[in-house]
Amino acid sequence: MMNRFNQILRYMYKPMVSFLDADHRTGLKLFNRELARHKFTVLATFAANIVSAIFEGSSIGILAIAVTTLTTQDLGVSFDFAPPVIRTPLIEWSQGLTTSTVFLALILFAVIAQILRSIFYYVSRRISIRLERRITQGLQEIITSKIMTMSYKTISQYPSGFIESLIRQAGRMAGLISALNTLLLGAVLFTVYCFVMYKTSPSLTGVSFLLIVILSVGLTIVVRRLALYGKKMVVADIDTSRLTVEYLQLPRLLRVFNATKYAEKRMNMARNEALMYKEKANLTKIAVDPVVDIITMISAAAFLIAGFFLAGDQSPIVVANLLVFLLIFYRMIPQIKLLNQSRFVLAHVLPSLKVVAQFYSRETDIRWLNRGETCTDINQPIHFNNVTFRYPETQRTALSNLTFSISPYKTTAIVGSSGSGKSTLLSLLLRLYSPTDGQISLGESDVSSISVGSWLDCIGTVDQDTYLIDSTVSENISFATDRHSQDDIIEAAKMARAHQFIMGLPKQYDTIIGERGHLISGGEKQRLSLARAFLRSPSLLVLDEPTSSLDAHIESEILSMLNEQQHLLTIFIIAHRLSTIRNADQIIVMDNGKIVELGTFEALQSKQGAFQKMWAEQYRRNVVDTDINFS
Repeated sequence: MMNRFNQILRYMYKPMVSFLDADHRTGLKLFNRELARHKFTVLATFAANIVSAIFEGSSIGILAIAVTTLTTQDLGVSFDFAPPVIRTPLIEWSQGLTTSTVFLALILFAVIAQILRSIFYYVSRRISIRLERRITQGLQEIITSKIMTMSYKTISQYPSGFIESLIRQAGRMAGLISALNTLLLGAVLFTVYCFVMYKTSPSLTGVSFLLIVILSVGLTIVVRRLALYGKKMVVADIDTSRLTVEYLQLPRLLRVFNATKYAEKRMNMARNEALMYKEKANLTKIAVDPVVDIITMISAAAFLIAGFFLAGDQSPIVVANLLVFLLIFYRMIPQIKLLNQSRFVLAHVLPSLKVVAQFYSRETDIRWLNRGETCTDINQPIHFNNVTFRYPETQRTALSNLTFSISPYKTTAIVGSSGSGKSTLLSLLLRLYSPTDGQISLGESDVSSISVGSWLDCIGTVDQDTYLIDSTVSENISFATDRHSQDDIIEAAKMARAHQFIMGLPKQYDTIIGERGHLISGGEKQRLSLARAFLRSPSLLVLDEPTSSLDAHIESEILSMLNEQQHLLTIFIIAHRLSTIRNADQIIVMDNGKIVELGTFEALQSKQGAFQKMWAEQYRRNVVDTDINFS
């Protein structure tokens, strides 16, 4: 049944989408897949539309019969308008009734038919509105899921503003519901009116069709222009979102560099460009109705004048029939507008369809997060074997032939100057990227055979840049997990030496700390980040400059705590202050993407090499703090 439903949709789209490219068709497939999930709602909408259209046509047809009855006083002629299936019952019903009685009864039937038409039209619109909301929700959830399941390597290539705009563009695709609804309703009504018009006057119907063809050709030009404006509007809208998100995330930077006016100007320029194309599209659309109305009025006047002069003595009857024809013609013109309105909607939606489809097709395998074996504990050595890495965007070699091991329940420290490759190495360990060459293994197993999701569940990470959300202290510590109690959260905060300052906040653990934690200090942010890592009870703790924002006293407390945890978990730490790694089990010194030294603190000092130079330089700058050991 699902395949049959999709075939029906393709048949309905065919007259509108024959000119679309591969991206548009991919977007339509995505839309159809979501629409098929609500097939019964769609069918109910279409059924209500068809019934509404039938009653609409019936009311006009009955009015035509009523007017003919009044002008000809001949029921046999009047009922020629009726379809054969109901003509005989009508003749039988009218037997013994006066013409006036039949006329009044027909007017009553026409009113009842119009009332029923309005009821079913309301039902159709109500169902359609709900369906559009569900389709919008479904499409946005699909794109959100796509975003969240993409690998870091892929998603990091997109600006955050583009991603935010993309979700909105996915919602706009639901406008196709309106286009389909309008297309179906207009097509059915158009067919009904054509039948009634043909029964009234075949010759005038032929002339009317010629007029309709001319109108359609003209409107095709309008649709193409609207499609062009729609494409430019989507590009400008994405640019607006990108700039707005980027700049609004940098309130401190913009003010420190006195760049608020610069940011304001760029955001306004992008937004104004989008509004300009929207205005052009609207101005083009509003010109359509007046032009169609003028052509319709001129055509109606020409029909009446021609009929009057050609009818001779029969002009009163002919003109009366012409008025019936024109009534139907006037009722049909809005349906022509409806049919073209579906083309307008499509022209507006197509650019969004293309952008969403291009993004959705970017990565075919979106199951990378949970694909592979499950890792429950990282309690074996992690081996880096001749690992080389080049960033895909630049092909610059960031790491070259790294070979070392991270022993379980030991502390491995990485040091080196800025740009030496420390953060890139950390990204490989967290599997945000995969090595270009070489292998990373856990024991004897290549980590690529382990699901990324379960691997990360075993790791607690404290990044150099502390990321906090605009929520409570508790929700920041328990970020992305709901399996921990409030007591667990408090215990993690105590381990991170954060409990004391939290208790001093206005609402303690229920205090809102603002976007990116701007209501608390840098050191307090870092301690919350540590608490977040400890709450996960990791078997591998990854620390990137974990004490860079801490004073000496708090740093001493945290390093003492790490000393307590050292034999319970594996610690991998990137450090700038060399004093914090003095008794690490292994120190790796990096430079220009390569390992230049490896050993313990004492062994590296005795070599008088790169590490010793770094130590001496920090000592000269009075950066070395108190000697705090892990042991």
